[in-house]
Amino acid sequence: MATTVQVVENISVGNYVCIDGVRCEVEASTNELTITQSLGNAELLLVMANKLLEMNVIQRADDGQYYFVNSGKLLVPELTYED
Repeated sequence: MATTVQVVENISVGNYVCIDGVRCEVEASTNELTITQSLGNAELLLVMANKLLEMNVIQRADDGQYYFVNSGKLLVPELTYED
């Protein structure tokens, strides 16, 4: 029975691959870019940012941060980390 496995981390593929302790024969492999949830979220964020820029709700500062036009507050607040 053929099974498609999508791997989102680095992997080396040979004639066989071990999945959950089971040695499986590799029939074919590809390195094509797949749409992952992370990539989909990044694309959605870009579309939404472009629309908000078009509507003049937000602007982009020289440092790349987006901020609201009316309030001047950052769209994504900066995080402060404690050591």
